[in-house]
Amino acid sequence: MLNQLVSFDKLIGTKLITILYYFGLIGIALGLIAGVLSGVGTMVSFGFFSGLSGW
Repeated sequence: MLNQLVSFDKLIGTKLITILYYFGLIGIALGLIAGVLSGVGTMVSFGFFSGLSGW
């Protein structure tokens, strides 16, 4: 009985875990792309060295 509680193969299908894993990877990749694009957009709109001048 303890073996059934510890084993995730019987509780959650391996297909579901695989699908959630790939959705997580896609979400992380999209977040990374959005962060990079946001950073580049901010640098372009304010200038690359405008933050160094202190004004």
